[in-house]
Amino acid sequence: MFGGIAMKKVEMKVCFKSDVEKVFNVITNMKDCSWRSDLSKVECISNGKYIEYNRKNHPTKIVVTEYLKNIQFEYDIQNEYYNGHWCGQFASLKDGGCVLYLLFYFESVSLLGTFINVNKFEERYIEDLKKELNEC
Repeated sequence: MFGGIAMKKVEMKVCFKSDVEKVFNVITNMKDCSWRSDLSKVECISNGKYIEYNRKNHPTKIVVTEYLKNIQFEYDIQNEYYNGHWCGQFASLKDGGCVLYLLFYFESVSLLGTFINVNKFEERYIEDLKKELNEC
């Protein structure tokens, strides 16, 4: 529990045909949201700080907290509905592909936030990522 509200968690393990460097580069290029079906634009505020805008122009603040090339990428996330922390860990596979271990902790900060299906959001994120990698 955090602030009297139970934290929610999304965990995923996703395998890709693409190598770890290619997957890591797409995910960590925060300035390019062209492959994301949920976003309209991203603004770089400063090094490691961004604001993503969804298709309805609602902002989400992103602050990168960990960047280990081809190994791990983490950031804090905050918007009008929830606060959270996103973590992606990457590992190469013997066949040349890679695996992404994704973990997202969040807590609702508004009544509307309690109804957001973040699992669906992460599933769409992975679907968009696979399309960008030509894996669909």
